[in-house]
Amino acid sequence: IGTTGGYGSEHIVYIAATTAVSDGASNSSQVIQDALDLHGDEPARIVFPAGGNYMCKNLVLRSNTTVELTGCTLRFGGLTPTPSGTGFGAPAGQAGMFWVEGTFQNRKTNIHIIGGTLNGGDSSIGGSMGSNDAIQMVYTDNVIVEQVHLIDWNQDGMEFKSCNNLVVNNNIIENIWDAAVECRGGRNVKVYNNVMSNCAQGFMTKPHESNSLGTGTNPKTYATDYHVYDNEMTVRTNGILNNWANASTFERNIVYPEVGYPAIVVFDTKEHPTSSMGEEQYGITFKDNVFIGDTTNTFMRIKTTRVGDQVGNELDRVENNNFINNSVEGQCGVGFEITGICNLKGNILGAVTGNSIQINDAQGEIRIEDNIMPNGIVRFQGGAGLIKFNRNITAAVVQYTGTNVHADGNDFYSYAANSGAASLVLRGSVHSTSSTTVPWISNHCVGATIDGAYLTTTGTMDKAIQNNAPDVNISNFRFDSTGQTDITIHFLVSGVSGEIPINCNISNGTIINRGGSVDEGIRFETGCDKNSITNVNITGVAQGIRTLSDYVNITGCRVSGTTYQEYDIQGDYTFLTFNDSTTVGTSGYSNLGGNTTEVNNRFPLI
Repeated sequence: IGTTGGYGSEHIVYIAATTAVSDGASNSSQVIQDALDLHGDEPARIVFPAGGNYMCKNLVLRSNTTVELTGCTLRFGGLTPTPSGTGFGAPAGQAGMFWVEGTFQNRKTNIHIIGGTLNGGDSSIGGSMGSNDAIQMVYTDNVIVEQVHLIDWNQDGMEFKSCNNLVVNNNIIENIWDAAVECRGGRNVKVYNNVMSNCAQGFMTKPHESNSLGTGTNPKTYATDYHVYDNEMTVRTNGILNNWANASTFERNIVYPEVGYPAIVVFDTKEHPTSSMGEEQYGITFKDNVFIGDTTNTFMRIKTTRVGDQVGNELDRVENNNFINNSVEGQCGVGFEITGICNLKGNILGAVTGNSIQINDAQGEIRIEDNIMPNGIVRFQGGAGLIKFNRNITAAVVQYTGTNVHADGNDFYSYAANSGAASLVLRGSVHSTSSTTVPWISNHCVGATIDGAYLTTTGTMDKAIQNNAPDVNISNFRFDSTGQTDITIHFLVSGVSGEIPINCNISNGTIINRGGSVDEGIRFETGCDKNSITNVNITGVAQGIRTLSDYVNITGCRVSGTTYQEYDIQGDYTFLTFNDSTTVGTSGYSNLGGNTTEVNNRFPLI
């Protein structure tokens, strides 16, 4: 049958020496299968001739087999799927080129396929060829598929179920109806340096269900320890569809979706307790990828659910990815949609004008750091976890009911903490704007800390900070305006139950108008009682401090260069204290409320 003596301990079988017909039309399946079976499970190398062109299907590979196809083409087109209950190799109703089928109790091992072309013959994509995977392996370990050209297959290019120690590299996979590479379960999987084009998905992973073989006796296995990197994917839907892969890394991939398809990447990582095989389910890293697409939907959706002893395991991480959108509308619906736990760092979402990041049901501690999202909105919605939002650039941030946010060093167009937000610490915020019609920071969060805010504006601005909540501290701020600002810091009662800004403190800040128009530096509306203003310098505004509320303590402030008046105090029981360095301009005070007290003022109240 065209064999030689073994090379070392390996048998070598030459297909050219068999009766297989190299005309691309005659069915040579049985002849080639006989060659594959010749030495049983002993190590064997099956060598196809360069320039060969064979018609075949459903070739079953044994353990310890190397298939050398360099320069050879195996054609599938024209052969029908396996009839129900007949044929060999593929399960009933399916057909493909290479099959390896172990079981949970009796695994296959040591399979190597190198070079050549596997042509499925169905260039219509979704045509009449039935369910055809070019390569499918089940319960197989130590597998390498490399330098193979897969073209025109009506299901997956390659599908691996519960395969461990798998390497798929340097292949060209094109015109595939479903996924270029699909992996279900398995450990230690590497997929790299592949070019995938005109596929529904580039890479897809999910658990391997126990009933997928129809036996009901094999346990469910999860995808663990995957490394998918340096692949180029031109896809019709998802570049990477990851369902439940854990402890895995996806990096340096380039993904191009076709115009109009809804999503580039969807991660649906659901955390489970330790499985029956003792596998811990946790953690993905997604970094240094580039996505270039035309979509108005979601770039990435991440869902994680942690239960039992999985809380505290390694978090999911999304780092240093570049998302580029070329749609005519210039927008993407959602950059990241995250439910559960995930860290985002150093990503670029240049053209997202919807939600750059949407966090749903935050759990544990989430870090969102060093991302550039200049046109999108960040939304935090629900969850008892702590969101650390640091050093990001974004258009807007919206914090909803129940969320906890600590933010430091961000540049944003606006930040809105809505009613019911659980906690907010906002430090080191910076922004420079020419015009805005909304407050830079709008706070409804009880007990919020706003520290170190620095805003410069050259155009029209409504308010720098608007506060509607009690027990808020605003400190160490600087607002520098050359444009037109209504009110720099504004306290008012919103009408929502519990939202009355009392017991708040404004301290150690500077408000400067440099040739523009600032109507009021600080204003407390009626009902905003029992607040304090300490060591604030205000220069060049129309009115420095205006209070319509009672029991306000103003201490150590400097107001100068006003065009109307330094203080307009209309509420009762205001307490004014100035230190020796304080100067009071010629416009003085007006509209003093009853029982106003001055202590150590250099000039008497008018």
